[in-house]
Amino acid sequence: MEFLKSAGDAAAESPVSFEVFLGTVAGNSSPDAVKMVKAAEALPAFRLEQADHQRALFGRFAMNRKISLQTPEGREFLTASLIRLAKVNEYSTVMALQALSSIDGMDQEYLAPVVKILADLLASTDRKSTPSVYNTTLRLLNGSPKGLAAYEKEYGGVPGLKNS
Repeated sequence: MEFLKSAGDAAAESPVSFEVFLGTVAGNSSPDAVKMVKAAEALPAFRLEQADHQRALFGRFAMNRKISLQTPEGREFLTASLIRLAKVNEYSTVMALQALSSIDGMDQEYLAPVVKILADLLASTDRKSTPSVYNTTLRLLNGSPKGLAAYEKEYGGVPGLKNS
């Protein structure tokens, strides 16, 4: 982690280098992947409001499906990140949501937990303040009948889905 901080501080001297650094950290598949992403997010140079930082860290992490969707801590971090990001940049959030576009093609064990990411995001957004995120989340949920069935079996119905 000391090396990560040192490398991040050095990369922060150039916007392009820092973006590459964030993307590299977000795409790693080590056992400490989520811990490393959180450490990169905690660097003084990271700015949530910067679109390039959002894309490099959160977008790349979302697309790192073996970690972001297939591990409990990855799903927890992705959910929290999407909820935070939705309030800052809808476009970056919708782009990150592409990682969840093929839920029904996943192994059965991941269906309910991955749909839970979307259910939690839907519960944390609304049509008026984050319409793109809200509507994309609805579209992804409605386009995942297998995932929805697995979710409903484990957790019950998705609040707000039937009334939309």
